[in-house]
Amino acid sequence: MKNKLLFILTSPLFISLILSLAVLLILPPMFPKYKADLIKKVKSDKTHLDEYCDLNNDGYSEKIHLSKPIINRASIIVYTKGVVIDQWNFKGVFNMQNLFYGDFNNDGLKEIFLFTLYKNKILLNCFNPFNGKRYIIDKPIDEFYPKKGETNCKPVFEKLIDLNNDNIKEFVFGLSAGYSISPRRLYSYDFVTDSLNKSPHSCIYLRDISSIKANSNKTQLFIVSMIAVGNCDSTAAYSDQFTWLTVFNKNLEFKFDPIKIGYYPSDLSVLPLKIDNKIFLMALNIYKGDKNHPCSIVLYDLNGKKIKEKKFQYTTEWESARLLSFDKENKKIYLVKKSGTIEEVDENLNTNLVKKILPIYIPKAAKIDIDYDNKDELIFYHHDLEKITILRNDFFQPVIIDVPGNDGLQYSSVILNGNENPQLFLRFDNYSYYYNYHKNPLYNFKYLFYIYLLGIFRFCISIAKSSKI
Repeated sequence: MKNKLLFILTSPLFISLILSLAVLLILPPMFPKYKADLIKKVKSDKTHLDEYCDLNNDGYSEKIHLSKPIINRASIIVYTKGVVIDQWNFKGVFNMQNLFYGDFNNDGLKEIFLFTLYKNKILLNCFNPFNGKRYIIDKPIDEFYPKKGETNCKPVFEKLIDLNNDNIKEFVFGLSAGYSISPRRLYSYDFVTDSLNKSPHSCIYLRDISSIKANSNKTQLFIVSMIAVGNCDSTAAYSDQFTWLTVFNKNLEFKFDPIKIGYYPSDLSVLPLKIDNKIFLMALNIYKGDKNHPCSIVLYDLNGKKIKEKKFQYTTEWESARLLSFDKENKKIYLVKKSGTIEEVDENLNTNLVKKILPIYIPKAAKIDIDYDNKDELIFYHHDLEKITILRNDFFQPVIIDVPGNDGLQYSSVILNGNENPQLFLRFDNYSYYYNYHKNPLYNFKYLFYIYLLGIFRFCISIAKSSKI
């Protein structure tokens, strides 16, 4: 038996296999399943922005060219297949992040939504480039008085949802100011009645909002993630000296009185999780102050009742940690940390490592279906390394892209070109990039390479052994 084992361990095939594995471990990935080929890189022009969207669903993306105003006037030029449709002008300064696109009246054409700031008023506009209609013209939404160098009051959520079952979607959006405190609300605009609904006044700083239809009655709910930034007095309504478990119903009223969770400075991520066909809320609160307040991860029901809880003390490992979900059925939630670790969190609040990627400046991901396979890819930005990682929806098959000389991913979209492969468009503060993201045609050749490598080593070892005889 001993001689047989020795024979196997010293055989040319076994030694070749070990050497082949050793070489493959030190070689860089030679046959990745997916690739991103750079098509062009364009220096950003601070006076305008370009975005892309297929507005008429013909399989070709329109280019939306937005010029930033010099004196209280913004303009948008829309191109289709390289030809100008028209130019639209708007009152005020455009500094409210990106545009939003959606079909509110189900006619197969997407409208363009944008916010401008004019004389301390936030104005909403909505128009359709193909039929020429302007559905919303300079609609006053709220007042905004910038403080301490603030330049904008950014939308934190934009979505078209039919809240009243009249087959016309309402435009639902959130606005969240910083030092200025106001506005910090969720809004819905009804196209039929030309009316605006607002959530109650509060000091809650909205970082992100998730929308779901809950349980058997399919009630529309809006779930808030937030940051305790400490700009309000502690006696203010739902002060940002704390974090609060907050859920709005379809009327933008509190589903239950917000529940205090954490203290300033804290970051609260809240996402829905479906367990046995019932929706729960998972809340991760990271407190990183100098008081003796714990961090926590908690499971609540939709009425704010605490089901399970785990408390832990803050360490640098938890800096900026957030919950992430891209599962439309809300069956999985992931914990993403600044170190680049991605862990799945189960219903018992236990974690299981899924993937380790490069360190992330802010643990969040842009979700976009790059290759139009009806599954979102995830785009992570590694600030300190000036790189982008693209992951498939199973967190594997990474593609890493170098994006030197930039400071933050501002916008990402897919450019459709008829029967040609879609292009990935990434806009940063200094440069914009156009990529062809696709399956690597050489991917399956890796197995031939492995066999070839094994054969080379076996041949060399057999030659060496025969020369000793």
